[in-house]
Amino acid sequence: MGKPMGKLLAALAGASVVWLASCRPAPPPPPPTMAAVVEASGANSSMIDRAAQFRRDIVAASVRTGVVLDARAMAFYVRQPEKLAARCRLLGFADVYLAVSDPARIGEQAATLTALLRELHRAGMQCYAALDLNYLYGYDNSVTLNPFADGLAARAVAPVVGFNTAWGRAADERFDGIEAILLPYRQSAGVSGRSAPLYRWNEDEWGRNSENSTLIRETLDLMRQIRGKAAALTVVQNIGADFHDRTLADQLARGGVNNFLDFCDVVIIDNVSNRPEEILRRITPELRDAVGKASVAVRIITSQDFYGEQAARHSFSRKPWRKLVAELHGVCRKAGAYPSFRGLVFDDFLGLEACWERTR
Repeated sequence: MGKPMGKLLAALAGASVVWLASCRPAPPPPPPTMAAVVEASGANSSMIDRAAQFRRDIVAASVRTGVVLDARAMAFYVRQPEKLAARCRLLGFADVYLAVSDPARIGEQAATLTALLRELHRAGMQCYAALDLNYLYGYDNSVTLNPFADGLAARAVAPVVGFNTAWGRAADERFDGIEAILLPYRQSAGVSGRSAPLYRWNEDEWGRNSENSTLIRETLDLMRQIRGKAAALTVVQNIGADFHDRTLADQLARGGVNNFLDFCDVVIIDNVSNRPEEILRRITPELRDAVGKASVAVRIITSQDFYGEQAARHSFSRKPWRKLVAELHGVCRKAGAYPSFRGLVFDDFLGLEACWERTR
């Protein structure tokens, strides 16, 4: 090989090294310091002290603490995603559940979601697409005759998977998992015609062959589809607070906590209480029997509605901050005796934030 050709090949090789180096993704920025978080959050001194108490008494007593960002929260902070992320980080949240009201139209929210996902990830949190899938209990009025088509639940979560794999989507702009909200007792009332569910939940009807058991079996089949479609994404599912108890009493077929953990990584026990002793009574059987470590979380209602009957029976946001933290510290401390306990999921952020901001 002549010297000119050798020099040319050497130059090309050097240029290739430079080009390849330039194509490598830039390392993620370091997580913000607590001082930067405090500044970005806009929290006053009282809120900073309360947040420290929350982290010390609730977050430190759990494996992972979560919070729900509903559509109102994301709309309120749409121009300040860094402030919302800072406030979540200041409270010590590790998991954030972002409500996706219509997965089929997730592309229309792409700019807003990617901006928020970037900020939440930069602050050190994992992000889940929270999908209300209760409509899947209804009769399918768009049945496909294609034998190779995915099932209904798989098709329902496909837009989230597609969002993650979109061209140019950076790692910190993707969801880490999917939360499936599939609770048969939340079926919409008054639905009729081709969109009506084939079976209905009935609090007066129990048994291994009851409609309630049929709905549980249907839920598990939907979860199987979701698990198959979700690939490497973490899958979180909600379960009723009495599903496991009813199964142990032979009033439900296959509604135990481990039946659901066959198809998901984490379950969130729903519809509990705002009384700590009642919470512990209702979650202890699941914590005792669940096979996976840090696999059972508990939904804590912090409703933006402070005055309704539902809030009076379920919401913690009606309580003074110190009482909220003290009572839930006791729950976490006792629940933490079980390896399966993951932590609390606060639903929702704006209700908790209002309680956090109050002067009392």
